[in-house]
Amino acid sequence: MIGNFDGAALAAERRYPEHLVPQLVIALGKPAETIVLTEVGPDGSTAYWRDDQDVHYVPKRRLEDVVVPDFRHRGG
Repeated sequence: MIGNFDGAALAAERRYPEHLVPQLVIALGKPAETIVLTEVGPDGSTAYWRDDQDVHYVPKRRLEDVVVPDFRHRGG
């Protein structure tokens, strides 16, 4: 899903009613580039980068770093 886009411009282009403003866009299809998913480094940066071969690197957070544990069923 893509969240970094101009929702108002997309709504105008697609002629959506005024009360509908897109919040996310889903990208479908196969990318025309090489994309490598990497783990977020110690600095916490999620910035994308490309190497000298134009490979697109996309840092992702680990599941255990983003999921909040369910504390309701813990004793104590």
